[in-house]
Amino acid sequence: MYRYCWANVHVIQAAIDQQANLIICHESLFWNHGDHTTWLEDANNDVYLQKVELLRKHDMVVWRNHDYIHSGIQTKTGYTDGIFMA
Repeated sequence: MYRYCWANVHVIQAAIDQQANLIICHESLFWNHGDHTTWLEDANNDVYLQKVELLRKHDMVVWRNHDYIHSGIQTKTGYTDGIFMA
């Protein structure tokens, strides 16, 4: 298992090499406050196209575990942002 903040092309390829079909990352694939991709498609953005091609070709799913981890984990003193618990 690898720990990365986002699923870059290298992380996607590593998951493929391990025959995994799920990537859990903290940030969205195309970080822009909403994962909007139309503008990337219109611009033929190379990174976007590489990621989408790899994900579709290998039937992969990416779960952005952002809000859940920040919502807080119960500790002895209350709730702590989960980002500090790793």
